[in-house]
Amino acid sequence: MKKKHETMNIPSGISFKYFILGICILYCGMSSCQQHDRMSIGQEVISIDPSTAEQKLPMSTLYSSLKYVKLETTPQSLIAQISKIIPMKEQMLVIDNTSTKIFVFGYDGTYITSIGDYGNGPGEFTGIEDVAVDEKNQRIYILDSSGQQVLTYSLANEYMGVKKLDFIAHEIECIGDRLACYADYAANENYQKGDARPNLFLTDIHDEENTPLLYTPTSISVQEVNSPFSALSYQDDAHAVLFDILTGSVYSIDHDGVAKAYILSLGNAETSLKNDYVAKLENAQLQAEQIMPGAPDAPTYTLISSCISCANYLLLTAINYSTADIYQIAYSPDSKKCIYGKANRSLAVENDMDSLPPFAPYASDGQRIYGVIEPYQLTSSNNADRNMLSALIGDVKEDDNPIIVIAETKILK
Repeated sequence: MKKKHETMNIPSGISFKYFILGICILYCGMSSCQQHDRMSIGQEVISIDPSTAEQKLPMSTLYSSLKYVKLETTPQSLIAQISKIIPMKEQMLVIDNTSTKIFVFGYDGTYITSIGDYGNGPGEFTGIEDVAVDEKNQRIYILDSSGQQVLTYSLANEYMGVKKLDFIAHEIECIGDRLACYADYAANENYQKGDARPNLFLTDIHDEENTPLLYTPTSISVQEVNSPFSALSYQDDAHAVLFDILTGSVYSIDHDGVAKAYILSLGNAETSLKNDYVAKLENAQLQAEQIMPGAPDAPTYTLISSCISCANYLLLTAINYSTADIYQIAYSPDSKKCIYGKANRSLAVENDMDSLPPFAPYASDGQRIYGVIEPYQLTSSNNADRNMLSALIGDVKEDDNPIIVIAETKILK
């Protein structure tokens, strides 16, 4: 499951547990459980005061302009749910894991084609776990549902072969001639060292070389951490960014390994809760239903649920299940400036630019952030919003494809 978006208050009859899990799906100090091979790695702390009064972050503090792109809706291009957006120079890929489709759209919303085929034959995939692009070499990499093979296509939809993996991956991003592969706490025994195994791999696309990184205790099982969040994302041609839901750490990854780490800190009390929770997972085997929101063993500290890195800042969403507080955070590594909003049981950002619903951030490309608005959010909004949207992109029907938002970001000063 990936990110969608919601702006309404909790509907009657729906528990907070399922509301906040919906928010997670929509939005998409360093613990002892993380190790890495680059001992000189730099670390920066992103500090948030949890006692801050509830106040939403205006979008105008983050963006200078918003562009709305209505994706063409045809029988060939019908999207069930957007799992990922990959911006390119002349077009963008829209991945729909639910329908097992990879669509190509122009920046005017025109449907161009699809990539690959569903099936069991050579060059076909029975499911899509993730997709990455090497635009320089005109390659598309598809991690199939097994998590252990990567199919390669050209941008012209020519099948070019398959690479087998000797580990299980759940997300991939292209970094030059390497793929960053996030394991999501999978049990990759082939690379186990003592009581630890890697949570990240850098694998060479052209040979069998794999570099394991970010070792975690084997006592922490995948069902104790696995979440609906998409943790790995594109930063630029030379970097990807990965957040760890368990420790509140954000890693910048380059061709050689982990280049930088950021730590989301909400003070000593939350750090203690986080450390105690990690220790608990190391010493007990919890089932998935025990760690769901509202369950007895659910985390009581604030978790990162989304991290998008653009040229101007890191954009993080964080959620505390136990208090129902949601944070929207923007942090500039250059200026060390941090701004954030906080809301209870609703999103912590408001659209003060054109009054339309705020979008769910999915991807970045230089200074731009790409997001999604679902048509039902607009068709159920008031007449003024619908009239404004109609003036911007035309009429929108509830069963139309999602709308892509392209936001130009500001420098945080």
